[in-house]
Amino acid sequence: LHNGISYVTVGDFGSIMTSGNGAEFAAEIVPDGATNTTLLGLAGDTNLLVTVGDSGVILYSTNSLAELVTTNGSVVATNLVSELGFAWQSADSPTAETLQAVTLFNGEFYVGGNNGYVAKSVDGRNWSGITPFTAKTLTGMASSAGGQAKIVAVGDDGAAYVSSDGAVFTAAAIAATSDWLYRVRHLNGNFVIVGQNGVIITSADDGQTWAARNSGSTAWINDVIHVGD
Repeated sequence: LHNGISYVTVGDFGSIMTSGNGAEFAAEIVPDGATNTTLLGLAGDTNLLVTVGDSGVILYSTNSLAELVTTNGSVVATNLVSELGFAWQSADSPTAETLQAVTLFNGEFYVGGNNGYVAKSVDGRNWSGITPFTAKTLTGMASSAGGQAKIVAVGDDGAAYVSSDGAVFTAAAIAATSDWLYRVRHLNGNFVIVGQNGVIITSADDGQTWAARNSGSTAWINDVIHVGD
């Protein structure tokens, strides 16, 4: 993830790493309770980052300021630096379900996971569950912005849902499939779903209509990103 300030990546054993240039990464410290978990999803902006993983773990990092004291041997300087991406705290998770999907929609973070569990939060710390709209495992969430903003959630056995308010989700208008729709991103004005058997499905109109694309592969596609043009 590039949040406008730095690159952040997450993974096994509670790993969180950050980079200012995308080439050199430094490991960050996570709360003790997260060191044996696998972090599976990450989202955020220049104010707040949220990562989720197995056993319902949710960690968050805020753009709060901390004092950094440096010295060159003779001069001691104290500066205020942002803790965003560097200092992480455990959220009050409302579930023990494994979570993989996470996105920021209309000022609120949404997370999704096993058995269709979905919750939302404004501050990343306090979460409340919303009415389930599926029993399938949700592994991807993405959102668009603007007057027609939508949030899209995808998962196993062809699960794909769209919402305009983050409360009522309806099945996306895609051809029925049993493929696992593993990840969805909103990139360059398009929703892009990728997953099992090389599936690629896109929408250029905020999730109203969808089109299957030929990837030329039957490999499992885990993710997709847009860089430059």
